[in-house]
Amino acid sequence: MKKKLMAIMLAAALLLSCTALANEEKEAPFTVYPPEKAYAVFEFVGNPSTGFSWTAFPLVDGIVDVSMGEYTAYESEDAVGQGGIYTFKVTAVEAGETIVLFHYTRPWETDEMTTKAYLINVLEDGTMDVRDLEGFAPLMGTVVSVDEESASVLLNTETHGEVIARFPADMQLPTVDEHVKIWFNGVMTMSLPGQINVIGWETVAPPMAR
Repeated sequence: MKKKLMAIMLAAALLLSCTALANEEKEAPFTVYPPEKAYAVFEFVGNPSTGFSWTAFPLVDGIVDVSMGEYTAYESEDAVGQGGIYTFKVTAVEAGETIVLFHYTRPWETDEMTTKAYLINVLEDGTMDVRDLEGFAPLMGTVVSVDEESASVLLNTETHGEVIARFPADMQLPTVDEHVKIWFNGVMTMSLPGQINVIGWETVAPPMAR
């Protein structure tokens, strides 16, 4: 009973935190334009003289097109080492949902990394909805079992115990004992185990190897 109550409380907390995030009003680093082919422009401050740079990629192919980051240095009399702005353009391709990840890192380092994630929903009418996932952490865990027939896996996660992750039919599934980072839309059922719908996933190093 205590385990069931704990799972319900954790699921409810996750839902409430995501609702609060969606309702939070703050200045966003992106602008959405709604012409015939909707697109969003993202701008991030960076300084390539430190070796760091911004890169971006979608977790689901075919929903949006992401341009390479264009860097513009600040205009200044002493511009050396001052940094500037990286600009990315994310254009709608077809209706669907994906997460676009922006990484600020050095090519030779993986531990020191700033990640910004945005849930992008392209609607049937071509308009685009963008949601900042700041404060929302993806699930990290190990694959316990794989059910190819239902396109789902059972995960042993670091924060929510066992969770069933349901994948899109055309998405490759992870394998048993693989350590993964699962991105989803922030909604988890209150069942035992909880269930989520996967938007994208990445293989990550085992906990002992980090």
